[in-house]
Amino acid sequence: MTFTTGNFLDAMGVANHGGQISWPFELRVMGPSEVTDLRRQVEGLLQVTATQAAHGHVNLRLVEATRRAVDRLDLLLQRDKERGGLGMTSYEDSKRFLDQLKDSLNLLQ
Repeated sequence: MTFTTGNFLDAMGVANHGGQISWPFELRVMGPSEVTDLRRQVEGLLQVTATQAAHGHVNLRLVEATRRAVDRLDLLLQRDKERGGLGMTSYEDSKRFLDQLKDSLNLLQ
């Protein structure tokens, strides 16, 4: 079996399509532009982490940097909810997704 980013994300329980994270709707459309930057950062860091995992060693600093970006997304999601910027279902879907991502990152530490 060939190791891919998609395999890595699957193993982590992160929804993806061909190795690209399948972000919940709210996290795709939510402002500010910082959210887009954070999504890209998480995607890039997870690609590097997947490559490292394929070679048998994961740099824990990368995992921690990914965790910080996910935590920031979580904070921005919470603020958007408090401002009334999204419905409860969208919030719950996005929150569940971020929690799954955090749990997966915890397994790498």
